[in-house]
Amino acid sequence: MSFFKKGIEGESLVEVNPRDIIETKDGLIGEVISVLNNTVVANISLTPNIEKLGIEHMNQVFHHKEFKVIKKSS
Repeated sequence: MSFFKKGIEGESLVEVNPRDIIETKDGLIGEVISVLNNTVVANISLTPNIEKLGIEHMNQVFHHKEFKVIKKSS
């Protein structure tokens, strides 16, 4: 399942799919696990120095305005 979202920097539509790599406004980087309506669940373990952030759960939910796709899955 995929959905289209408005990008952080503009009004262009972006398709989001499982296994895409996203980056949040806060600098978290993760791989999309699932997509539902206007939210995604992503594993944010790709974030550099994540252990210093003290985040307990690697799977996080993000709404469509909180991230951008930085790498599409193949």
